[in-house]
Amino acid sequence: MRRVLAFVRHDYVYMAKNTKGSLALISVFIVLILLAEGIISGGFARFAHEQRYESALKLVEVDSYGSRDDVRGVTEESVKEFSRLDHVKGVYPELSIDAMPVDADIDASYGMYAVSAIPGLMKKIEGKVEGPGVGEVILPLHDATRTLESFVGKDITFETTTREGNESGEPYNFSLHVVGVYENGELEPGTPINMYANEADIKKIKSMCNMLETTYATVYVDVENSSYVDDVSRAIAGQGYNVRAVGQQLDQLGDFFVTLEKASDVFYVVLIFICLIVGVSIGGAWIRQRYRDIGMLRAIGWKGNMVFAMASIELLLIGFIAGVSGVFAGVLVSLAGTTLLAGQDISYLPIEPWSLPFLSSMLLTLLVVPLCVWLGGAWKSFKATRVTPDEAMRGSYGM
Repeated sequence: MRRVLAFVRHDYVYMAKNTKGSLALISVFIVLILLAEGIISGGFARFAHEQRYESALKLVEVDSYGSRDDVRGVTEESVKEFSRLDHVKGVYPELSIDAMPVDADIDASYGMYAVSAIPGLMKKIEGKVEGPGVGEVILPLHDATRTLESFVGKDITFETTTREGNESGEPYNFSLHVVGVYENGELEPGTPINMYANEADIKKIKSMCNMLETTYATVYVDVENSSYVDDVSRAIAGQGYNVRAVGQQLDQLGDFFVTLEKASDVFYVVLIFICLIVGVSIGGAWIRQRYRDIGMLRAIGWKGNMVFAMASIELLLIGFIAGVSGVFAGVLVSLAGTTLLAGQDISYLPIEPWSLPFLSSMLLTLLVVPLCVWLGGAWKSFKATRVTPDEAMRGSYGM
């Protein structure tokens, strides 16, 4: 074995020089695979972040209705109670008020309502808009006949009606500043229009119009992330409120996450398949290139097992060098590629910047590539142990 290791050590430079094309080919495959994995990893990270921290799955819905007679009504005092619970970020009553535009050409013939902006329930807002803040409103992108982007940055006066007992009273006007639009799709005939307004503004308008509720129909409790939904739900339900945690839908998403895991498994199979194909080709080619060298070694007294050990070590070394080079380059390309794509803010490809490939894939690559290169040349290496010096020098032995 010492003679074998000594030969491999002295043959290292020659081996690397003559297999640099093979090393580059395998490395390129690895870079492409890890770049794709980085994009997938970044997409999964963004999706997981949105589902845990930004979606409706971290909301607890509390209402004043229920099948039990002892269900407590949700009041302003209830909102304060919920706000004091652990892991609660905010409490948002579901509020709305009719608001017809007075000085803007908006087709609201089927009704227009200002609804409270509730994180996780708002539809996708065009651009990077925070809010709406106090005095601000976010319009839908479409009314019944046109798009409303042209109103962004303008003030619009709306009209609602005061209430006198059970009767409608006088008109009441209020102005809001348009800070953005949200995607509401094409409106069907007869569909009312909703716009997002700040809770404080709606409460103020309702108070001025004698319409402020003493009991809320529905309140949404926003928790820090979806893992706390069950704990907060139990705490609120234990106080006698009717709770319908949106987080219960997490169970319904189980099949989706199973599908993602299966997709990841398929990716590993593809990785192995590609490495095996490349390894078989590269490994077999390397043995053919060293055919005469093997004959010379046999001529100076090397036994068959020594030739096989030498070929195996060199093939594994080629695969290891290719694997390390490919993983290192793949990590750099993945970091750069995902950051570039994230900076483009592509709506159908949301990913986290600086995303790395899955660690399991990188480790798998470092294991699989050398193994596949060795497997690719193993049979040829075994046949090489049976070659005679005369056959090798004449190139007459079938390899």
